[in-house]
Amino acid sequence: HALTLGQRALADEIVIADSITELSRDDWSSLTENDVYGQYGWLRTVETAIRDASQPKYFFLYRDGNPLVAAALYGHTRRDMSGRLGDLLFGRAAEVIRKLRLAPGRTMYCGPLIGQGRHVFWNKQYGPEHASISIRAMLEVLNNQFTVDKVPVVFGRIPEDEPDLLRELRDFGCIESCTWPISYIDLKWDSFDDYVKSLSGVSKNMSTKARREISAPAKRGVRIQSLSTFSSNAEKIDRLFLQNQSKHATEPPAFERSFVDSLAEYNSGQSVMNIAETDDGSQFLGCALLLRAGTSAAGPLIGVENDDLNRKAFTYFNLSLYTPVRYCLQHNISRLYLGSGLARMKQKRGCGQMNVYVFALAAPVFPRLAWRCWMWLHRRWITMKLTRESV
Repeated sequence: HALTLGQRALADEIVIADSITELSRDDWSSLTENDVYGQYGWLRTVETAIRDASQPKYFFLYRDGNPLVAAALYGHTRRDMSGRLGDLLFGRAAEVIRKLRLAPGRTMYCGPLIGQGRHVFWNKQYGPEHASISIRAMLEVLNNQFTVDKVPVVFGRIPEDEPDLLRELRDFGCIESCTWPISYIDLKWDSFDDYVKSLSGVSKNMSTKARREISAPAKRGVRIQSLSTFSSNAEKIDRLFLQNQSKHATEPPAFERSFVDSLAEYNSGQSVMNIAETDDGSQFLGCALLLRAGTSAAGPLIGVENDDLNRKAFTYFNLSLYTPVRYCLQHNISRLYLGSGLARMKQKRGCGQMNVYVFALAAPVFPRLAWRCWMWLHRRWITMKLTRESV
């Protein structure tokens, strides 16, 4: 539905939708050029196949008939706090907090359910002043829409390379914490071989070690391919993604078994699946998703069979890092995001670390005080864990 604001408002019209399909794809895409997790097709995939996206809400603000700013949010009730939002805010205590009814009855989450990013979108071509006006307009609308009704809004997994959004959230009075840093790599080399050579600057023998890992699949009879069409392998990929999620994640599996079919249907032009199988095709060994948008890409999901062949072929390293780096260099992608796990392994292979932040917008006095206390404790706990791991 559409609502007209007063003449002094920061936007002329607000459109609120329950599905991304109710909005103009062209208007949405005009605000999300390099946002891997903000693409129209990816958000439609999330809508249809991610369990925590059962209550999506999209806000689109226009000025003079032109797109100004957009936001994608997801509604969570207290019973959802053992999922990904609960893990982000409360860690392993999420289930206890849910059972004790200490979590808010309803929360709106503005941020990627998988990966990291802004989820408040504006046209970055117009500079900081336009960013400030756009972000402030959206924060005013969300504040009026939710916090007046005592529904907190959580902005999650915002990386430090979004300084405009971070500045406006702080200036607006949002309560701040942080979460685990992510790894990324800026692809400044002319070729994949140049990237491998550069690793000798990270540590003396790393370049030689990387070459051994990269050549291992061929020596072990393992074939790795980058596929833009992968629906024929949907069942195998879904199984490995769910298997990996169940083994390593603290929260329940985030996606349905229809995830790969949804991805192929809605986001095929911006999704690449790296797969590993034996040369004769008899054994499917692993898969890793690579999402791309403009000059950015991200690898949010991987699934690898836990067997001796994969260990000897270094399948995990090739699917999670070397193959995505090679693909990005071949397709003029300049920034690759690689998630928060195995940070030291990634640093040895040329990756940097980037801080990631969480904010809460809660207006009433008592809930705001409770949020402030919890977010302070949350940030202290994360900082302490990171300090210990770095020693």
